[in-house]
Amino acid sequence: MSIMRRCRRAFTLIEILIVVGIIALLIALLLPALGKARRQAKSVNCKAQLQNIGAAFQMYLNENDGRYPPAPYSPAFNPPPAKTPINIYLQRYVSNVNDVFRCPADEEYWPQYNLSYSYYQELGERKLTETFFYKVLQSSSMVPILWDASNFHGGSVPLNWLFADGHVDHFIQGDTSQLRPIIPPPDEPKPE
Repeated sequence: MSIMRRCRRAFTLIEILIVVGIIALLIALLLPALGKARRQAKSVNCKAQLQNIGAAFQMYLNENDGRYPPAPYSPAFNPPPAKTPINIYLQRYVSNVNDVFRCPADEEYWPQYNLSYSYYQELGERKLTETFFYKVLQSSSMVPILWDASNFHGGSVPLNWLFADGHVDHFIQGDTSQLRPIIPPPDEPKPE
């Protein structure tokens, strides 16, 4: 046998470096997409949590003559025992599972307060139709009940909101198409 036949052809250093470079490039391209998908999944999960809380609110309202819980805006501003947080009022309607009140993207408020959402405190102080938002907007579909306590999902505003009519919506940074003007421009007639 000759020496040429016994030698196996091995990869050269340049070929190995090219393969490693291509793999690194693919990883660099895929990581941002995976991060974005993870953030979107957390946002969807957060909306589902708010839907469950909305159902808990409806059960609470049914048992309390349509009155909302007299809870504070946030435990951060009114720590217990001064005022009972909203999650304590609604716990029995979510099978005592407090994790419903945690936004999956929240690593800031939850560890400290066991609550990821802020509450429209005025609802606990007066009837829905007597609140500021209802008087101005004239619709329960525009009166917020709970929303992300911070911008957990990125951007500069809270993303997910639960409204008094039970629906959950999100606001996209810079998108004002979801908001209708409170006062019409001077050249347009007022809506009736």
